[in-house]
Amino acid sequence: MLAAEYGSICMASGWLADCAHKAKGASDTALEEHDGDLHDMLGCAERLRASLDGTRGMLGGEMLLSIAGRRYPNSPPRPHADKLFKAGVTLCDEEDFFSAAYTNSEAKRPLEEAKAAAGRCGSSALRQQADELQASLFLQKCTCDSVQACHQGRQLLDQALEGAEELDMGAVHLAADLFKQAAVLTKEVDLENEAIALSALGRLYDKVLSDRSRAKVCFVRSMHLANSLSPRSFQGEEWFVACSEALQRYQREAVAQEEAALAAERQPYLEELGSVLEELKAKATAAHTLLVHIYTAHPPANPEHKLEETPNADNSKRLLKQAILHYHPDKAMQERCTRKEVVLREEIVKALNSKYEFFK
Repeated sequence: MLAAEYGSICMASGWLADCAHKAKGASDTALEEHDGDLHDMLGCAERLRASLDGTRGMLGGEMLLSIAGRRYPNSPPRPHADKLFKAGVTLCDEEDFFSAAYTNSEAKRPLEEAKAAAGRCGSSALRQQADELQASLFLQKCTCDSVQACHQGRQLLDQALEGAEELDMGAVHLAADLFKQAAVLTKEVDLENEAIALSALGRLYDKVLSDRSRAKVCFVRSMHLANSLSPRSFQGEEWFVACSEALQRYQREAVAQEEAALAAERQPYLEELGSVLEELKAKATAAHTLLVHIYTAHPPANPEHKLEETPNADNSKRLLKQAILHYHPDKAMQERCTRKEVVLREEIVKALNSKYEFFK
């Protein structure tokens, strides 16, 4: 490599290209011989970096960037590059967080040297490659730190729930803080792990603290992030299943509460309409008697809405459908009917729908 740098002043381009190829090949071979062990490979990389210290040319900068873990465009995969980028994530998944942090820091050292080499040789392309690699390392660090915070939060929560007879609220709140930290570390950087952290925080609020409003905010955000990663699917993953089931439960409970509130609000009017509804029920034994009764005893507010034919087997389906439109509660509200009249129309439409089902 030194021959290539010093010879760049006077030697032909073909000779320089051959020197560069041999120098890169020697570097790759040296690193790949130590591919079986991460620490041996990093030790070899350290020795290569030391030998390149102070180089000023483009070749030296490129080799430093290669040691940092960069893959060159249109070149075969390099095991040492995979080591530095993938080993950290793998170690994080295996919950070996110390080793994950170590590999990340080891990748930073040659990166800084490569950036310095880019400055010495005035290469904007090399500087751009170094910046891209730096962004990748930052993403990896955020991901690993987030996964570690989530892991610690789950451990702490499990201990708080299974340990003493009384719940250790201090440990619970500390676990919540760890889940929040995990979400912040990956916010808009690693959407999947942000969604995982928010799901864990939502479960804590839901199951432990019984704080439904905060839990829902976390679950909704987690689900939004998961959906934004489409077409990826997280079906079957524990955090996604917990999030989905909680939101469905909230929806069912909200509907039940609305129905209960509506039933309570309608009850006084149903009691007041008791005899009217009894008569309606008696006339609802057949479609034709029901139609004649409602148009006679409870005509629609719009005078144009009339029963223009005598109901029979041939026209009952059409007349029932027409009556449902005439008595629909929405029309009653548009016509500014009283609440009692709206409730009566609701009961009339229920009876009409019951008869209309027979004709489908």
